[in-house]
Amino acid sequence: MNAGIYIIEPEILQLISPGRKVSLEREIFPTVADQGKLYGFPFSANWFDIGSLSDYRKANFALLRESTPRYTEHGGNAAVAMDALIRNPVSLGHNSRVDSKAVVGPNVLLGKNGFIARKARVVKSILFDGVSVGENSEVYGAILATGVTVGRNVKIGRGSVISSKVTITDRVKIAPGAIIHPYKEVDRSVKTAAHLM
Repeated sequence: MNAGIYIIEPEILQLISPGRKVSLEREIFPTVADQGKLYGFPFSANWFDIGSLSDYRKANFALLRESTPRYTEHGGNAAVAMDALIRNPVSLGHNSRVDSKAVVGPNVLLGKNGFIARKARVVKSILFDGVSVGENSEVYGAILATGVTVGRNVKIGRGSVISSKVTITDRVKIAPGAIIHPYKEVDRSVKTAAHLM
């Protein structure tokens, strides 16, 4: 078992027979080690397995907590209304906007050109670039990919994943754990933790 990054010289690739699967750890590394050419580098910083969506969220939030004692504006130009509530840690991308009486955080990453509308609530969520959350909507514990548009009075449940360029119309409810695939317009509620293709 390993959880590292390999840097391999091109000549090592010559040890791999074309057209078949190979295990670097069992077949190639022992040969390289016998030649005295296998090296390691001790690494003492954080290392995260992001092989599942849950792990991906945990890694993002751990790094956010470590690097963001209060909300930050990566690249500057984020605009936060005076009466919006930011609960740290929160990271706001370049040219993002949080409107009046919105609640953002804790544990929220909002990408560049993101928008959280009036009275919307976003908690424990990762929102990629260009995501727009409509007025009075709630996003809790979800991942929203690039270019997602969330209408008004929408509720997105914990563990949901909304893929790129999805539009969710007003008053729709997305069940916890639902996965919405790209380029969909969701105009009715998703009541189970299903894949919507």
